[in-house]
Amino acid sequence: MIKFRIPISQATFVTVQKEIGRRFNLSLGTYQLEYRDEVDDWILLRSDEEMGYCIDSSRKSISKEVRLRLAPFTQPMSGPGGSLGTFFV
Repeated sequence: MIKFRIPISQATFVTVQKEIGRRFNLSLGTYQLEYRDEVDDWILLRSDEEMGYCIDSSRKSISKEVRLRLAPFTQPMSGPGGSLGTFFV
């Protein structure tokens, strides 16, 4: 697991995707992201609109963190596994 901070004004889907790619040394398009919502479901993250839902959901949680899970793009993201990352908003 890694933790990093991104200012809310810069927390776009592409910015987060690039930061995760840089930290894990992954190329864009080779992995997909999911976030954990306020009821602990994992939701696929694919756009700025969905990033907005992700941030709104994190504001409802006690920790105010965004928890992300990533996996190779060709693999389904269901069940435990993948790498985890957290950033604060």
